Amino acid sequence: MGANKERARREQARHDKRAAQRKLASAASVAPVAPVAPVAPAPSAASILRAAGPTFGDVVAREALLSQSSATVRAVIARAEVDIVASARRFLKVISCHSCNEPKGCCTLTTIAYLHEAVPIVARLRAEGRDTLELRERLRASARTMETQAMSVSRNRCVFLDANDLCTIYEDRPSVCGTTFVSSPPRDCSTQGVQTESYDNPSSEVSIEAERSFETEAGLTRLKGPYLGALPRMVLLALEAWDRTDYVTFLAERTTLALRSLRAATRGPAAPR
Repeated sequence: MGANKERARREQARHDKRAAQRKLASAASVAPVAPVAPVAPAPSAASILRAAGPTFGDVVAREALLSQSSATVRAVIARAEVDIVASARRFLKVISCHSCNEPKGCCTLTTIAYLHEAVPIVARLRAEGRDTLELRERLRASARTMETQAMSVSRNRCVFLDANDLCTIYEDRPSVCGTTFVSSPPRDCSTQGVQTESYDNPSSEVSIEAERSFETEAGLTRLKGPYLGALPRMVLLALEAWDRTDYVTFLAERTTLALRSLRAATRGPAAPR
C-alpha cells in the first residue's frame, strides 16, 4: 500500500512539472521580445578633446582674431613703407626693393614673427590644403636652423618661396618681411659679407601692442615677453595648436622654449672674416 502511494506521488510530480513547462513555453511564444539597444561606437580622441572645450582655431574664429590680425599686419606694412620711402627720399636714396629682379637674398635670412602674424598664414595654408606632414617637417627643419645658427652666418631659404623665388604667402607675410627695405643694389642682398643699406621698421611698437591684444583676446598665458620666435617655428606651433583644446598650455610652453633657442642663436659667434 505504501509503495503504491509513493508511485502515485512521483507520477503526479512528473505531471505537474510537464504542465508547468508547457505553460512557460506557451507564455514565451507570445511575449514581446525586448529590442536590443544598439551599442554606441567609442568616442574618438578628437571628439573627446573637442568636448573638453574650444580649440585654438575655434577661438580664432569666434573672436574674429583672424581678420583683426591680418588687418593689423597689413596696416603696419603699409605705414612702414610710407615712412621708409619718405626717409630715403630725404637722403636722396631710392628703395631698390621695388625693382628687384635678383635672387631673393632677403628671404634667406633668419626671420622672426609674432604669433598673431602666424595665424593668417596658417589659415591660408589650411584653406589651400597645404598643411601636410611634409610641410610641417620642412618648417621644423628650417626653424631648427634659425634657432641654432648665429644670425650673422645663417642663410636659410624660406620655406614659402616657390621654384621661381616668388613668395607663396605674400598677402599674409609677417611685418618683418613687408618692412625690410634697402637702397643698396639688390644683388648685394645675396652676396655674403657685403653690407647693405637697410632701414629699421618704424612700426615695431604697433606690432608688440597688437600681439599683446591678441594674447588677451585668445586667453593666452601672459609670458615675460611676447609670443615671438623664428617665422617657421611660429607657423608650425600655430598649425599644431589649431585643433587642440589645450592650446593655452601648449603654446606657452613651446613658445618659451623656441624663443630661448632663438635668443641663444642671436648671441652666437660672429661670422668668419
